[in-house]
Amino acid sequence: METIFEAMDKSFKARNENVFSFFIDANFPAFKGHFPGNPLLPGIVQIEFVLFCIKKLLGKDNIALQEIHKVKFQKALLPNSSFDISIKAEAGKFYAVIQSGGGQIAQIQMTAGI
Repeated sequence: METIFEAMDKSFKARNENVFSFFIDANFPAFKGHFPGNPLLPGIVQIEFVLFCIKKLLGKDNIALQEIHKVKFQKALLPNSSFDISIKAEAGKFYAVIQSGGGQIAQIQMTAGI
């Protein structure tokens, strides 16, 4: 069975500087059980996607989440969706915006490091 992290890597499609593009299909493992009959991508998995992008941005695999400063989930991220994550680093913090179809899905501010 494919892990969420393997599926995340497989769903990564492109990078344009600090903007990362993904596509998650209906078989993405995080949709199983969240919620039956009405699947959506859990917030914790959206945070993991941001951490994935930070690792790519820094070129390091050993980056870990240290603190979440602010999270605002605005819309559901559904199966068979394309989405972009833009990352801005400032004063040791990372600011991420997740967008899909021109609409904002989430805003996440966190600290991550070794």
